[in-house]
Amino acid sequence: MVRTTAALIAITAHCILAQPQFEVVSVKPADPKAVVVGPMISGGPGTNSPGHVIYRGASLTYLLMTAYQLKDFQLSGPKWMDTARFYIDARLPTGTTKDDLHAMLRSLLVERFGVAVHREEKEMPAYDLLVSKHGIKMTPSAPAADDSTAAEQRMQEGIDTDSNGFPIFPPGGPGGFMVMNRAGRMMVGAAQQDIASICDFLSKQLGAPVKDGTGLSGKYDFHLQYAVDGPITLGRSGPALPPPPSSADLVPAPGEIPPSLATAIVDQLGLRLERGRAVVEIVVVDSAEKTPAAN
Repeated sequence: MVRTTAALIAITAHCILAQPQFEVVSVKPADPKAVVVGPMISGGPGTNSPGHVIYRGASLTYLLMTAYQLKDFQLSGPKWMDTARFYIDARLPTGTTKDDLHAMLRSLLVERFGVAVHREEKEMPAYDLLVSKHGIKMTPSAPAADDSTAAEQRMQEGIDTDSNGFPIFPPGGPGGFMVMNRAGRMMVGAAQQDIASICDFLSKQLGAPVKDGTGLSGKYDFHLQYAVDGPITLGRSGPALPPPPSSADLVPAPGEIPPSLATAIVDQLGLRLERGRAVVEIVVVDSAEKTPAAN
């Protein structure tokens, strides 16, 4: 079922001017096939460069999801928005907050891309994430380092991998997710991740809401390996990943085919997914331009 809200999100010129604005901003098309290494956003509030933010190779889908703080399944729009990518370089006023930045991005999308949207409620498949009957198999994370700056510096200098190709995160460091494509095999290394971030990752892979029903707290380290069918992505908004290596030694031998995601979650994490349905608020894109207005 779909229930359209009474009011369309009509953003007039007056409303735009009332919103926080970028001081200076440049928007340029980016190569849609280029592989983005590292995060698509750098700088901004809460970083060591609070007055300068850059979006590198960001799809219009990513920009909309960031501006409206949405998950993959909460945005409905033309497929071209997933692949049309842009480079945005912007200067921010002193004291800009994260909420201000999201408002600035919403204004930019209206002014430069002609974006208009409305909200709906939609019933869709959903999942509950639960602890399996045999208990969790993830490892509780070590306490975070007292010197977080030094730990982050070690991360920037590079991460070693083990004999299976999984990342080795520095003990007590900031952690993170590392996802690798190995010829039809998704390999995920994670450290310092709470259940909310695990639900968020799984929702991107499943394209549906994943609700925490584990009752677990704290942070965990884990490896996850499972089979994928088709292109490997980090969700609709994520960067394109490098194509799989073609060398024969990476092709699984008979009997070594990795399991499905659902099976891997049970066997490797000690969790399980229970299917259900949920009513979710979504944002529907009514119009958007493929080519942004000139700088």
